[in-house]
Parts: sequence; C-alpha cells; structure tokens
Amino acid sequence: QKSKSATLLDCSRLAEFTGDVQLARGILTKARSFYCSDWKVWFESVLVEIRNNNHAKGYDIAARGLELHTGSGRLWATLVQLGQLVGGDELQTAALKRALRAVPKSGEVWCEGARIHLNPFSCTFDLHRSRRYLHFAARFTPQFGDSFIESIRLEVLSQWLLPIADYIWTKTRGCFTDDQAEGRNLSKYVADVYLAIAVARRGNSDEAQEV
Repeated sequence: QKSKSATLLDCSRLAEFTGDVQLARGILTKARSFYCSDWKVWFESVLVEIRNNNHAKGYDIAARGLELHTGSGRLWATLVQLGQLVGGDELQTAALKRALRAVPKSGEVWCEGARIHLNPFSCTFDLHRSRRYLHFAARFTPQFGDSFIESIRLEVLSQWLLPIADYIWTKTRGCFTDDQAEGRNLSKYVADVYLAIAVARRGNSDEAQEV
C-alpha cells in the first residue's frame, strides 16, 4: 500500500512539474481516497495548494488530514504556518496551541512557534520566547535544519536590528509629532541611523579581529 501511494505522489509531482496542476490535484484526491492512512498524501496535497497560492484550501486539507493523523508534526506545523495566511495572528496562535497539545515533542511545531515571535512587525514579537521555542525544537528534533536557520535569524535580530531600532526609537521619540518640526530634525535622524549602523559594524569587525 505504501508503494502504491508513493507512486501516486510521484505522478502528482510530475504532473505539477509539467504545468498540469489540475491533474496533480486529481491524482492526490484519488490518493487521499484510497490511501488516506498515509499522512504523506495529505502533506503533499497541502504543499500543492501552497505552491499555487490557494492557502485556504491547503488549510482545510491539513485540518482534515489531522483528523486522521493527529501525531503528524509536519502536518501540524503546516497548519500553524497557514493559519497566519488564512486568518492572521489569532488563527495562527490558536493553531499553535492545538498543535503543542497534540504533539508537544515535535521540533517542527516548536520551530513554527519560534517564527511567530520572530516577526518584528507583529504584536507577537518576542525574542526571549522565540529563543526558548528554538531550544525545544533543537532538543526534540535535532535533525530538523529549519531550527538552526531560524536561530541565525534570531541572532541577527537580537545583536543587530534590535539595538539599532532601540537607538532610533530613543533618539527620535517625539521628534516628528510637532507640525512645525524643521527639516534639520529629519537630517539629524538620518545621521543618527547611519551612526548606529557604523558603530555596530565596527564592533563586529573588532570582535572578528580578536578571534
């Protein structure tokens, strides 16, 4: 049975590669009907929808697949990822809570949780919590490479972007609320930004030389 489902997965990938997305979907629909016990046919179905920007359908397929495969960390992680695209922060956070209850030792799910808190444009931005989540991800699923990639992002944010953002916020807070603010305030603001970046670069360069 596994060999048959694997053959259908290969056929669907070939169909999508040649540009026939409808045929790929049809093959995967058949695979889900006859070989629903294989979580990979559900996962591949979700990936096809993601690649073709049909996120709502992908979310629905992932949710139905998880009714059968509650222990699949990859399916849960994909559901969390699609939650942001389909319903924003609220749906994504709800999906993450469900996923962690179902598969608390899935590194894929913990990594998705870390990504949620690594977005500086989201109200969920929290580097401390993201670091904890990445620690769990690497501990439970050390072979999952995404955890280490996200750890690099975490270090870039914490050592470079966050200090610069704090400096800019401190220096410019209230500078542009007055309608009568003069142009030299903006010039000073830009100069301070360049100064902060130069200081950060010099600091990293000195550390590298010491090493």
